[in-house]
Amino acid sequence: MNILQQYIEYIIIENFIVNFFILLFINIFAKEKVKILRIIITTIISTFYSLIVNIYSDYLNTIFSKLLLSVICVFIAFNHGLTQNIRRM
Repeated sequence: MNILQQYIEYIIIENFIVNFFILLFINIFAKEKVKILRIIITTIISTFYSLIVNIYSDYLNTIFSKLLLSVICVFIAFNHGLTQNIRRM
């Protein structure tokens, strides 16, 4: 196994764990009832983004793309709770 492959595996594992726990803690603190599967799907998407951002850095490393990804991830993970909260307002 070469160094680049080990580095990529480390990035995938580290990103997945950190993103998963961030979304899990948001879920707990917001007192939402979100399925773990939705959190895992969102974590996979954000981990994949962190890998390809280095390849397409001109387009994906902008503030707009990062904000767009954040909105998409929140929508995927917490869609049910967001729509209920918006209706309550």
